[in-house]
Amino acid sequence: MIGDSRVLGLVPARAGSLGLPGKNVRPLAGRPMIGWTLEAGQGASVLDRLVVSTDDEAVIAVAETMGVETMRRPESLAGPTASVIDAIAHALETVGGTWDYVVLLQPT
Repeated sequence: MIGDSRVLGLVPARAGSLGLPGKNVRPLAGRPMIGWTLEAGQGASVLDRLVVSTDDEAVIAVAETMGVETMRRPESLAGPTASVIDAIAHALETVGGTWDYVVLLQPT
């Protein structure tokens, strides 16, 4: 929380990178790239909830191993033309509740 405000940490991590396939789970300094982002989110005392939005089974596996909640993003929000703002809107609908802030933690 920030004061009385509720804060959602959201990690958008779609599978469909054209430039570097699988980039979210590629190793970087000994762990999957997304692992660094998830660790930072877990350590952020202002986040009330941390959620990964993804269509990638490998990302789900990493997040679950680290104890981070996941939500499946629909295909329509996972392609190369998908907008991150649409993914955020979907996440807010899926997660539910009232959030004063959304902190976007991008793994790349």
